[in-house]
Amino acid sequence: MFEPSEENRDKARITLDHAYVDDDTVNCALAVLYAAGTLGPGELNQYPAPAGASEAAAFAMNMVALGQLSDKFEEHGGVLVERALDIARGGKGQVIEVPQHAAQD
Repeated sequence: MFEPSEENRDKARITLDHAYVDDDTVNCALAVLYAAGTLGPGELNQYPAPAGASEAAAFAMNMVALGQLSDKFEEHGGVLVERALDIARGGKGQVIEVPQHAAQD
């Protein structure tokens, strides 16, 4: 999701309200909630989110995922780098195959 709608941001906020304390996937909801650079939809839309909050939440979720795949950390790290590069080039972050040099570096 690159530009979540107000409706999706509100659903993310509701998800955060009902999440268990130890649920690491709240990082996904935080990334969506702060994606527009504000604290949320509706009245919260007038207040800025902390600088880089959405990006930090997405990074945190990636680190949680990599931690769960620690035996394949290098391989999945390469996938994340390739996805980031694809997004930076205007793509959607969908990488079909990771080049060998990326997986080995």
